[in-house]
Amino acid sequence: MTPGWRVDESKILSRGEVELVMQNLARKARRSVNTRQNRAVFVLATCCGLRVSELCGLKLRDLRLDIQRPVIQIPAAIAKGKKKREIPLWKLATALLHLQDWKNDRKAQGAKPTDRFVCSQAKNAFGKPLDRRNARARFLATCDVLGQERRDMLTIHDGRHTCASHLLAAGWPLPAVRDMLGHANISTTSIYSHIVVDDEVPPDPFAFAGNNQEVEEPVEETEQTPHQDDLLLIRLPNQRLSPGTVQRIERLRDIADSGWLVRLMRAVRKSSERSQEPVILSIIEGKRKCRSEKLCDIIFEWYRKEQELVATHRSDR
Repeated sequence: MTPGWRVDESKILSRGEVELVMQNLARKARRSVNTRQNRAVFVLATCCGLRVSELCGLKLRDLRLDIQRPVIQIPAAIAKGKKKREIPLWKLATALLHLQDWKNDRKAQGAKPTDRFVCSQAKNAFGKPLDRRNARARFLATCDVLGQERRDMLTIHDGRHTCASHLLAAGWPLPAVRDMLGHANISTTSIYSHIVVDDEVPPDPFAFAGNNQEVEEPVEETEQTPHQDDLLLIRLPNQRLSPGTVQRIERLRDIADSGWLVRLMRAVRKSSERSQEPVILSIIEGKRKCRSEKLCDIIFEWYRKEQELVATHRSDR
């Protein structure tokens, strides 16, 4: 630590600002894979306190989310000073929620445990690691909602400062925050204890964002609009398809009318793809991997037609 070093309090995001960013991302996340990845970048920096080099070097296997106490394991290879550590996600329910969502997205894209957790989504560079410049740009893009003047004040490392400040304000012990952030000396961590962020901060200082799920504008129910009780979740299993096809069928991971599935299967029975009916059902139910782009295209095409019909009914009201 540099002697006399102090944190610029003006660069610490308030809980209100973090909540505004998360709400804005939630509104856009359903339709945009880049927004969902940007949210993961923001969460890793601001809720988990990762350095940009750690964030860019993280692999899927480093996020152990299916154990009783989920953690992010920062391996020595990417940690500052080669000092490995763990981020206790079991204490950070909001971060766990959003990181699990993005990990599911990466698996659906065909990512292996050794692949990067965040990566390029561009068609001509899909899967390549993000460099620090790109990660910084993605973090700042999430802060656009705060206004240009505020955005220009911030860097991705300010997310780490924000994390430390809010954890201490929430009552986390200094040693726990030191270990989570990987500070070499507890005196560095103690600097953040003098920063006033809010009068009252809950133990999980970013808990408000846990309710910011991707939602669409509410639609008045009619006879043509399926009721919530009639909806089911289509689960696409881990698959190895071209990035273009994966992006085309991303919407199948959203909820769909169960009646649509019935109509799809009726259409398949009447088509030349009748022999594929059990395969399609297995794919939709998540019991089988979708190895055929043709089958995925069949499913996607019928989903698209159904969406057009629903849109027509809504416009006729």
